[in-house]
Amino acid sequence: MFTYKGRAAVVTGGSSGIGLGIAEALADKGMNIVIVGRNAAKAEVAAERIRAKGVNALAVPMDVADREATFALAKRVEEELGGVEVLVLNAGVTTAGQLVDHIPEDWDWVFDTLIGGPANGLQAFLPGLIEQGHGHIVITASMVGLVPDYFLHHGPYAAAKSGIIGLVTALRPELEGTGVGVSALIPAGVDTALMDSHSGRPGVQLGALPAEKAPHPMGSIMPRDDAPDLLRASEFISPEYVGRRVIDGIDKNHHFIITHPEFRPAFEEYSKRILEAFDYGMDHEKGLGRTAVESPGSNEETKAPM
Repeated sequence: MFTYKGRAAVVTGGSSGIGLGIAEALADKGMNIVIVGRNAAKAEVAAERIRAKGVNALAVPMDVADREATFALAKRVEEELGGVEVLVLNAGVTTAGQLVDHIPEDWDWVFDTLIGGPANGLQAFLPGLIEQGHGHIVITASMVGLVPDYFLHHGPYAAAKSGIIGLVTALRPELEGTGVGVSALIPAGVDTALMDSHSGRPGVQLGALPAEKAPHPMGSIMPRDDAPDLLRASEFISPEYVGRRVIDGIDKNHHFIITHPEFRPAFEEYSKRILEAFDYGMDHEKGLGRTAVESPGSNEETKAPM
């Protein structure tokens, strides 16, 4: 069983929502918590809430897209708390609206946080985790990472969260035998402030989109017309429940931590589309003239045995 008590956890995006729910669940297991958030005041309020549970909590105002700050945080956690045991890379922002209405800075904003943030966190903390030989990493993806078109007008976010699922899947084999686990948290509707993050969207801040006309996620992101009814009726769940699910996933080193199992039919429908493309390729490869070619630079000595 995973050991929590007295050890340290770093939670990015920990000031509210899913991050705070996970931080509280970890604190309930006796962990000392580092709350990372962009807003210093909100991070401190969250840290006070954690301290009320009888553990230590540190509030760190930081943008996860800041690589130097992330490495400085890893050094600080090592020096002050003896290293990290649980690393939760959860910070998130989102935009809404059609892709054609996004400016390049909007894409940078989303990707720098949702992909760059976890990349920075892994670069800064993973070597220490591997060296100590124990620990766990949780990276927050999303159901739209599994089914990118079950909701429309959420393109950059869906693309980034698909990347997180790929990142975790690529990392797991590399961590085999190290004592370090990694999981992708895949939530759907959770009661968080994510949908209000669009106010910081560069397209709005730079004046490319008038604030009063900028698409708000709650009004613009919608199920596609033929989405199953369950997608429309699914409930928003509490961050506290997500925190408990994450603890269970850490204990069992689950690859994927799914908070909304009722979305399985949506994933099956999406997977069916991909499988049908494989079937089409198998049925038509000869008719389209597929032939084997030798890869450049290959020779008999370098060919792998069959």
